[in-house]
Amino acid sequence: MSTFRDISKSVLPLALAMSTACLTDAAGAVPFQNGSFELGPTTPVNFCAACGAPYIGTFFAPYTGIPGWTVTAGSIDIIFLTGTAGWSASDGLRSIDLDGLSGGTMAQTFDTVPGSTYTIAFDLAANFYAGDLIKSVLVTAPNFSQTYTFNSAGRTALNMGWITETFQFVATGTSSTLSFDSQTNSAFGAALDNVRVSADDTTAPVPEPETYALMIAALGALGFMARRRKRTDRHRE
Repeated sequence: MSTFRDISKSVLPLALAMSTACLTDAAGAVPFQNGSFELGPTTPVNFCAACGAPYIGTFFAPYTGIPGWTVTAGSIDIIFLTGTAGWSASDGLRSIDLDGLSGGTMAQTFDTVPGSTYTIAFDLAANFYAGDLIKSVLVTAPNFSQTYTFNSAGRTALNMGWITETFQFVATGTSSTLSFDSQTNSAFGAALDNVRVSADDTTAPVPEPETYALMIAALGALGFMARRRKRTDRHRE
């Protein structure tokens, strides 16, 4: 009896922990999505004289029609590359002018694991058509805030000069918000595309093969002891 209890005490917590980890993973987070803005409204496609490019439209806060994203302030333009006209997007066919009719802000909230480190990468360019040569955007995430700038001098629709910026943040909760806030406040702002989020570590490590082997062996022993106990009880009857 003591052996049966000892095995139970050692095996059951391990099995419960592994089951909990599997259920947590299977529950599924709301992942970061649509970082290249390819999903969203498709009509109308017009030529924007102020943008210098074909565009889907100007969208005003609060707008949630771009999957994953919310326009939380001001307005933004969705720029669309069609044929030989439009901006050359960094990824796909679409990108964002963070200034629609004025400076705009876009944000996305996605699930994170508290204490885990995440790397954010995004591609930055600018509406070269008019306005100040230097465009700027304030990027924020948990415990992170930094202004990035882009010099649009000499840029054209087919030579946008996209640059990749990266930073890291440590999640403080089960969800985190990433925000891009134009600091230009005109109709000619910073251009945004190809936003990526990657987790640099995990807080629930996958058990090693040795752990699985130990658990299987222990479960087998537990089953054997249970059967033996049942036979013993029958003999006593």
